[in-house]
Amino acid sequence: IKDLVFPTMSEIHFKNLIEISEWKDFNKNEQLVEEGIRINELILINEGQVSIKAKNNIIGHVSDGGFVGEMSFLTRSKPTASVTTVTPTTVISWNKLKLEKLMEKDPMFKNELFNVFSSDLIKKLIEKNEHN
Repeated sequence: IKDLVFPTMSEIHFKNLIEISEWKDFNKNEQLVEEGIRINELILINEGQVSIKAKNNIIGHVSDGGFVGEMSFLTRSKPTASVTTVTPTTVISWNKLKLEKLMEKDPMFKNELFNVFSSDLIKKLIEKNEHN
């Protein structure tokens, strides 16, 4: 997962990130995020696929190495879409408060994590444009 999602993150920062993570397994058709309902975690799809639905329309899919909830994490707002598993899915999640505390304590870690988010969002935009 380091090479796929966090290639530019230092080893120590990646270690700190993994130490506060939680791994969870979900079956097909389980809802991870509900549109408009605040979530307390940042989610990374480790293995599997989820659909992203806004106002009852599927607007995309996220699979291995993609983040879920990063926009609400970055903007501190409620999710603007629902997320449901399409396949059995394993995720890595981080409690937002623990992650924010780690970012406050170490500005370099925060910069590296924001770079990861930027890469993820750019990837999603490119995929969206390719499908339109």
